[in-house]
Amino acid sequence: MYNGNYFDGKTSRGYAADIDLNADGLHISFTDSDLKRVVIIWDVAQIHKGHFSNNQRVTLKYGESPIQFLELNDPQFFSALAAAYPHIEFNEPSSEFIRSNGFKGIVAVTIGLVVLAVGSYFFVLPSVAEYFATKMSVEMEVKLGDEMYEDVMKNYHIDQRLTKEANEYWRAMHVKSPYLVNITVVHESEANAFALPGGQIIVYDGIIKEMTDYDEFAGLLGHEYSHIKLHHSARMLCRNLAGYIFISILLNDASGTLAILASNANSLKELSYSRQLEHQADEGGYELLQSKNIDPNGMMKLFETLKKSHNSSVKVPEFITTHPLTEERIAYIQDRLKKDKVSYSDEHRDLQNIWKEMKSED
Repeated sequence: MYNGNYFDGKTSRGYAADIDLNADGLHISFTDSDLKRVVIIWDVAQIHKGHFSNNQRVTLKYGESPIQFLELNDPQFFSALAAAYPHIEFNEPSSEFIRSNGFKGIVAVTIGLVVLAVGSYFFVLPSVAEYFATKMSVEMEVKLGDEMYEDVMKNYHIDQRLTKEANEYWRAMHVKSPYLVNITVVHESEANAFALPGGQIIVYDGIIKEMTDYDEFAGLLGHEYSHIKLHHSARMLCRNLAGYIFISILLNDASGTLAILASNANSLKELSYSRQLEHQADEGGYELLQSKNIDPNGMMKLFETLKKSHNSSVKVPEFITTHPLTEERIAYIQDRLKKDKVSYSDEHRDLQNIWKEMKSED
């Protein structure tokens, strides 16, 4: 008996399977999604000729649309398969190609295909997956974000008072958006915040405790909302999970794609945005404050708060890990403030009053 993974070709999900080489064919037994034990039999004559095999893995294909797959991390399996069914030619290379090109030609083509496959995996697939994220509908992003939110929040305890007030603050900013933005404040000491696709923003109460002015909080929300508006979270997740998404797309399994992304929700806290994406979020946050006549100096105050938090702790705050506070980012805001000739005279009493409530003790 051998152990491997069985794919039915209908979804991207794999099932841990036991494989027996019997006289009437390959017996593949596994527990399906309904927790029922299933046994299927592959007619060895119907196994596709040609296989992928290296020192670690053997992959076989079977049947027609949908094509089934079998993967085994056992280098002895293919030899055992050939020995059990000596009358079947599982691997059938072209003899004419061998005669015309010889062994060196085969090696050259093999190396070329490997280089092409590796290059496509590391350079082409991530970019394609990131492009896919930018084309998600709002409805799909919201569904993804809601599923991720349910998974993420299992690890946190919500501060109900601050959550209520933070959402009142956002509504008082009157930001027009295709997303219904929902802010959740959780009890965590680190100076951190992160955004999920579709409008969910998670804020640690540790960063609220470090802030002093209402426009800092506006800068934080503006920055995180820009990540949502520009699909940054979805783009980074899709880029990191490109291989899994590619298989789901090939199998036309949209629900499988969402499931893969949603199950990796917690990795958002560890994603490191590129300098370009962080610059875009800083720019978006600055311009959002500016459009609402809120002094964008709040962005600079936010950076100062983060630097102070970073310098006062041995542990690097997660916000700085996931949103690296580079000198370029600080210089950009400083330069914008110098060029900004607008006077921000509106005191935003509504925002200030909500902020005072947020900073008050229970």
